[in-house]
Amino acid sequence: LARQYWRYGYWKVHMLRRYPHTIRWRQALPPLFVAGLTLLALLSPFTSIALWSLVGIGTLYAAILVLAGAQLAIKHKAGFMLLGAPLAMACMHFSWGGGFLMGLALPPKTK
Repeated sequence: LARQYWRYGYWKVHMLRRYPHTIRWRQALPPLFVAGLTLLALLSPFTSIALWSLVGIGTLYAAILVLAGAQLAIKHKAGFMLLGAPLAMACMHFSWGGGFLMGLALPPKTK
């Protein structure tokens, strides 16, 4: 799943360079989220505002994922979704966002 979404994010950058009018606001969220968390993580040793922002955003994100997982588990009467859905969603968000950011930094691979 991580590899699939990493590649999707990576190649999305190159597709958007050709067709910039096709981007949707929701597609920009994972790269912005990953970039923001990375910046906060880099700044957190030097400033308490960055540290507490990182903790707060991370906690809020985890809580939203857990609530989404609980909702899916109840809706589908599938207990495995309580843990599986949040892990899958986090994997998709971070992989897609990271791949997108890498696509901005590196030229396309043709292999």
